[in-house]
Amino acid sequence: MATINIKGKKIRIYNDIDCDCGRRRNKRDKSIYVIGYRLHTLTAIDAKTGHSFPIVSLLAPANHHDSHFLPFLTNLAQAMGIDLQLITADEAYHDKNDTLFQETGVRVTTPPSSKVLFPKYINNETSAVFCHDACPIPMHRLGVSEQNHEYKCSADSNGCSLSHSCPQYRFIPMDSGLFQRIPFHTDAIREAHAIHKNCERPFNLLKNQTGLETVRVRSQ
Repeated sequence: MATINIKGKKIRIYNDIDCDCGRRRNKRDKSIYVIGYRLHTLTAIDAKTGHSFPIVSLLAPANHHDSHFLPFLTNLAQAMGIDLQLITADEAYHDKNDTLFQETGVRVTTPPSSKVLFPKYINNETSAVFCHDACPIPMHRLGVSEQNHEYKCSADSNGCSLSHSCPQYRFIPMDSGLFQRIPFHTDAIREAHAIHKNCERPFNLLKNQTGLETVRVRSQ
């Protein structure tokens, strides 16, 4: 409707007073800017059949970051009596500081953030964890202790010449990269994210329900 300048900042006013201008990832020939809303949807999937079922959605102006809506979707689903244990999501929906798990008991896994650096002594290709730079044997993960992943030496008592000078254990803080609450390099999590791509298809159908754009779908 109008554009005005206030203290050097351009302010846009739209027909719908609640919508706003936000950014999105690059998509084909579309602009990275979107004016309007984002629809945040929690979808359940049958891993055996590949059929997915949108459960609950929240509509919000496009200028709000996606991560703000993960707690609302989780709490709303739990209030409906849905037993949530694991949520796979895009990188934007990461669980900052493990807060969502502490408050709801729900684990969130996202693709590793490209902004998070690998910790020291981690193999970049295999994600194997080593105790130090001279360690030749990958460590074994024991589990999560508070906000840290606990790793222990997997060598036999007589199988490592450095055992006398090595602590034989290591703690790696949780992050939004490779070492989330469930480490991303585990096979089960990679499977979960492969299934997650299928969950997006019902939403793509909703966006293209006018039939103006051909959509590739499998199973639906």
